Amino acid sequence: MAKKKAIRVERQERFPDRIPVSLRVQTKQGEVEVKGRTVDISVLGLQVETRSVLVPGQKVTVPKFGDCMVVWVHRRKGKPLQAGLKSVK
Repeated sequence: MAKKKAIRVERQERFPDRIPVSLRVQTKQGEVEVKGRTVDISVLGLQVETRSVLVPGQKVTVPKFGDCMVVWVHRRKGKPLQAGLKSVK
C-alpha cells in the first residue's frame, strides 16, 4: 500500500474583524443571498459565521473580497455555523 503524502498548507496571518456580510451562495436552485459576518480575514481567505447552511465545496461570492470556496464547516448546537472560505481569484 502506498504511503499518503502530507499536504502542506501555507498558513497566513489572520486579522480578527467582525464585519457584516451578504454572501452570494451557489445552490442547486441557483444563487441565494446569505447574511453573516466575518470572524477573521487573511490574504488567502476568511472565516465567517452565519445561521444559514454552507457545505464544503460550495461556491460563494463575498462582495469586496471576491469569489471563494467553502473549505470547512463547523456546526455548534445553538450557535451560528462557522465556515472557512478560500479565495479562488
